[in-house]
Amino acid sequence: MQVLLVHQPSVAHTFPANLSRIVGGQRYRDGVSKDGLTRLVVSLMVSGGVTAVDAAHPADAHAAVLRAVRLPGGEMLSRAFDTEVRTVPDPSVGLRVLGLTQALWRAVGRGWLEPRDGGGQALLVLSDAAAKDLAADLSQLDRSQGSAVRQAGDAWARDSTCLKNSVSAFASPASV
Repeated sequence: MQVLLVHQPSVAHTFPANLSRIVGGQRYRDGVSKDGLTRLVVSLMVSGGVTAVDAAHPADAHAAVLRAVRLPGGEMLSRAFDTEVRTVPDPSVGLRVLGLTQALWRAVGRGWLEPRDGGGQALLVLSDAAAKDLAADLSQLDRSQGSAVRQAGDAWARDSTCLKNSVSAFASPASV
C-alpha cells in the first residue's frame, strides 16, 4: 500500500506503512506498533554510532528518521519496523515526525536510552543494551533497508552535536 504525499506546507505527510494487523483472526487497521518508531530511531542511533540525542531539541532525530524513510529501500522500513512515519511542519525542526518524542522516552523505559546531564544539556544516551536488543531487528532487514538505516544513521552521526565516541564527556546517570 502506498500513501500519497501532499506537498503543501500545512498538510501532514504520510509515508508507506503496514496499516493492518491480524489479531485473533480479525484484521484491525491500527497503523502503528507503538514500539516500531522506538525501534527504528534507536536502530538508526546504533547503526550510525550516535551516542546521544538532545532530549529537549531532538531535531537531528527527526531529520534522521525522515532521511531513512526517503532513501532507496527506506520506503519499506515502515513495514519492517511495523510503524507509520507521519510528519507535520514545525519551524523548530522543519518537519516533525509525529510520536518521536514519545518514542525516545519509550526507549528510556526499555533501557535503550539513559537520561544524563551533559553540562546543562538534557541528553538521552545510548545504552550498551540497545545494540544487543536490536541486533535481531537489524539482521532481518533486506540489503536496501539495511543500507537506508546505515546511511541515515551515519548522516545523523556526522550532522549531530552528539557524535560518535563522545559518551565519556557526559556525566554519569546518577547526576540526572
